Amino acid sequence: MANADLNTLTESYERFKADVQKGSFGKTAQFWLSYMDSVWIALSLIRSVKENNFPLYLHCLFLMPNLFFTFGGHNYSRYLTHLAVFLANIEESHLGALAFLERGAI
Repeated sequence: MANADLNTLTESYERFKADVQKGSFGKTAQFWLSYMDSVWIALSLIRSVKENNFPLYLHCLFLMPNLFFTFGGHNYSRYLTHLAVFLANIEESHLGALAFLERGAI
């Protein structure tokens, strides 16, 4: 497959996803797309821990509070947001901690 074909396919998929999120294909499609996004966040979190990928881990932590808030875990959402902000600024507050985390502390 040529690079231009792949770009065209990717762009059309992104347009399709945007249409589904707007509700153009109904509430069921919208629900399943949000479910798939939630599953991808969870799988990405598992992958980040297994591969010791701290930037991906941090990215997942920033995406997960919305998930917890949606399903009634307000305290989880609140404290996870605090943890994500703390970890995002860890190099400023604790010098050398980021290198430690990247070596295998997560």
